[in-house]
Amino acid sequence: MKKLLIIFSILALTLFSGCLEKPTVEFKGEKVENLGDLTKVTIDIYVSNPNPLGVKIDELTLDIYALANGDKIKIGEAVKRDISINPGDNNIKIPILINNSRLIEYFIKTKSTKIPVKVEGEIKVNLMLISVPIPISYETEIDIGNLAKEYLKKEAMKNIESIREIMKQNNSINQEEIKKLAEKYNISPDELKQLINK
Repeated sequence: MKKLLIIFSILALTLFSGCLEKPTVEFKGEKVENLGDLTKVTIDIYVSNPNPLGVKIDELTLDIYALANGDKIKIGEAVKRDISINPGDNNIKIPILINNSRLIEYFIKTKSTKIPVKVEGEIKVNLMLISVPIPISYETEIDIGNLAKEYLKKEAMKNIESIREIMKQNNSINQEEIKKLAEKYNISPDELKQLINK
């Protein structure tokens, strides 16, 4: 009797799992935060589960690439496991940590504070007895304007003595020179004057 019950249960699960539909995945955006030496990019994903019961994501993997001159340069990755998905819409936030030195390297090469990126990955959804892979991919851009400004300000501080020397040689503060140097370090002329006079 017990054997028959087990066999019936397995058959029922097999039939039921065959009726389960694959969830759909949609990217809703991202949030960028500077954490000192790292930048956290939180990817916002919506998973729509059309089934009348919850399913589980066994594993969600994401890789983030900077796009430059036709090349894909990997700058970060994230893995999340055992995510419960309720019937209907579900919001999942995936944080990806990126070393700021990689972002600054891109900024130095391109002089752009907007980095085009591609996010690629896979979601493995457990539909009872089978695991269904769902590939995911989308392109966006991340703004590193504040990070670039901090970097240039630090560079100005590193070179402040040579800047002061230029000012001394002119025997006065040359407004045109101040303006050029301020543009070089992407700070205002007033900020540069404050650094010089410290």
